[in-house]
Amino acid sequence: MATGSGASSSIGSRGPSGQPPTGGQPLCPFCRTATIVERTSRTTNNPDKQFYTCKNRDWGNSKCAFFMWKPVSDGVDAASLTAGVQALEKSLLALGNSVEAQSLHVSRIAGQQRVDRWLNVASVFVGVVLFVVLCSCLVHLNAEARLTL
Repeated sequence: MATGSGASSSIGSRGPSGQPPTGGQPLCPFCRTATIVERTSRTTNNPDKQFYTCKNRDWGNSKCAFFMWKPVSDGVDAASLTAGVQALEKSLLALGNSVEAQSLHVSRIAGQQRVDRWLNVASVFVGVVLFVVLCSCLVHLNAEARLTL
């Protein structure tokens, strides 16, 4: 896999599918707007270790965080990388759907908790009002009883 872009078109141009031209390189599974490029680590923890990242990182743009270490075996080709990226994309989509469903469930629970809280407040209010009315009735009955004696 080449580290250079190899594309001669401008950044704003689009291919027939509405996606940027990729020159045969797979699109990033995270942002779907740039291609994946192969790089070599220059860190002391991983010297000369190869990895894949989104080309958007070249532009100092932090909108995409795709990163994947290149498998150690020398037999990795573009087809297996693409298959791995597609499997990762499928897993991320499933995870996203799960998070969305859980978020909806949590919203419903939160809404029900608000209703329950208001019902508790209303119950306490009704209880206090009934207590005051009952006390008032008892005072009134006690006053009438004294008058009749």
